[in-house]
Amino acid sequence: MYSESDSAVIELKNTALRNKKHIKYKTILATIDDKNISFKVMGVGQKSIRLDVYFRYEDILENSDGSIESMLLQMINKVYD
Repeated sequence: MYSESDSAVIELKNTALRNKKHIKYKTILATIDDKNISFKVMGVGQKSIRLDVYFRYEDILENSDGSIESMLLQMINKVYD
């Protein structure tokens, strides 16, 4: 696991902050579990980058046990696993 003081984290943060106006609102594509997921960069700050992602209702239902809370949690966990 990385910490704030790791050189890779510092380099990534500095690069993101330097290019903030060029990357904000851009879409990036990440591959998670052999699926391509599009994220939109919504913000770049000192501690983090805010990403926005949309899930199709069909995808939520396919990955759930039925309750709305668990559907959303399972989709979020799938992205972050």
